[in-house]
Amino acid sequence: MKKSLLIISVLVSGLANSFAQTCQIGLTSSVGTDTQAVCKNTAITSITYSVSNTGASVAGLPSGLTSQYNANVFTISGTPSVAGIFNYTVTTTGTACTPNAIATGSLTVNEATINLTSSGGTDDQAVSKNIAITNITYQIGGTGTGDTITYLSGTTLLGTTFPAGLTATYNAGLLTISGTPSVPAGVYTYTVTPKGTCIQNSEMFKLTILSCTTDPTISTSASAPAILPDTNVVTIEKPDSVFFQTYTIYAPVNANFTPAGIPIAVQATIDSLHIDGVTGIPSTFTVTCGTPDCMVYGGQVGCFTVQGIMPAKNDTLYKFHVTISPYGLITGPSTILSFLGSNTTIQGNVSHQAFATYKVQVGTPPPPTGIQSFDMNQFNVSQNKPNPFDDNTVINFNCPVSCKVDFTVVDILGRQVYDTNISATAGSNTFTFNTDLASGTYFFSISNGNNKITRKMVVTGH
Repeated sequence: MKKSLLIISVLVSGLANSFAQTCQIGLTSSVGTDTQAVCKNTAITSITYSVSNTGASVAGLPSGLTSQYNANVFTISGTPSVAGIFNYTVTTTGTACTPNAIATGSLTVNEATINLTSSGGTDDQAVSKNIAITNITYQIGGTGTGDTITYLSGTTLLGTTFPAGLTATYNAGLLTISGTPSVPAGVYTYTVTPKGTCIQNSEMFKLTILSCTTDPTISTSASAPAILPDTNVVTIEKPDSVFFQTYTIYAPVNANFTPAGIPIAVQATIDSLHIDGVTGIPSTFTVTCGTPDCMVYGGQVGCFTVQGIMPAKNDTLYKFHVTISPYGLITGPSTILSFLGSNTTIQGNVSHQAFATYKVQVGTPPPPTGIQSFDMNQFNVSQNKPNPFDDNTVINFNCPVSCKVDFTVVDILGRQVYDTNISATAGSNTFTFNTDLASGTYFFSISNGNNKITRKMVVTGH
C-alpha cells in the first residue's frame, strides 16, 4: 500500500512540470513605437507590451517617463525631460511562468542646444558708437542647424532690427557676432534661437551703445571704481573758450565698500554705479551721460561729458566734483540685516559719494589781435587759424620743456576721430593739421601729461 502511493505522487509531480508555461512578452503598440524619436519635453507615443506573467519591470528610461502593469499589459508613457539616446529593457516578473522574458527598445530624445562660448560678459557689453565690439560666439548643437536673432522689445530699448554695423555668421555650429555698431546710443537686447527641429532653448545678448568715446587705457582689473583722466591734471582754459571733456568710469565686479553715515559697521558689494553728476562747474555747463540712465554696471566701462563756455573772469579756479551712487547688496550678520531692513535713510547715506575732483583754471587771455604770444614758462595752446577751415589749419602751442604731446580730436558727441603724438621742443611749436573730416564742429585737445587744453574748431566744405 505505501509503495503504490509513492508511485502516484511521482506521477503527479511529473505532470505538473510538463505543463509549466514559458514566459512571453510582445509589443502590442504600433510598429516602431519601441524605437521612436521625439523632442525633449514632448510626450512619447505610449509603448505597450503583452506580458504572460504577473508583472514586469523596465530599466534605462529617460527621466520623465513612467511604466505601469495592469492585467498582463505593460505600458511605458510620459514626457522625457532630458535629451539623448536611451536603450531600455523590459523584463517580466512573477511566478506564473519561467524563465522571465525580455524585450528591448531604444528611444531618441532630441534637442537643439545653444551655449555661449565667448568669455563671460561678452553677451552684456557696453561700447561706444563706431567702436568694434568684443566678438560674441555661441555653439549650436543637437538638432540645431543655424540661428535666428530676434529683437527683444521693451520700453528702454531702441531699434527693431540687428544693429547696423554688426554681422552674424554661422559656420559648422559656431555663431559669431562681430563688427562695429553705428546705431544711436541706447540699449539693444536680442534673443538668439537655433534653427532646425526641437527648438526649446535660446540665449540673450545685450549691447549698450554709449554716446561718448571711452578711454581704452582705463584699468578694467581694478578692485575699486576707476576714472580717467587723471585727477592730478590741471586743465587751463581761456576765458570765453569752449570746454569739452569726456570722463571714463569703470565699475568693478563685486567690489566691496563701506557705506558712510550708517550707525553700525556694514559691508556692501557693488554691482553697479550711478553717475549722479558734477558739482562745482559753471552754471551754464551741461553734463551728459554716455550710458542709459547714467548707470555703469559691474564689469563695464561707461562715460560722460562735461561741456560749456568758460566764464570771462580770468584766473578763476573751478573744482569739478564727480559724485556717484553705488548700488549693490549689503552683507553682514542677520541682526545687522534686520536693523537695515527698517532703516529708511540708507540710500541717502550711500548716495552722492564724492568720487573724483578735477581742477579747471581760467588762464590768461591772449592779445586781442595780432600774433599769438605765450608765457614761455607755461603750457599754452592757441586757437587754430584759420577757423573755420576746409582741408588744413595751423595750431600753435608752447611747452616749457621738450616733451611729447598728445593731439586728439573729438566730434560734437565726444567720439574720438583723430589721435597722434607730436614731439615738441621747449618754447613755441607750430604744426599743420591736415584733415578730410566731414563738415561739422569738433574739439581738439593737446596734453603734455600734466595739463590738457581743449579748443573748438569748425570744418567746412566736406
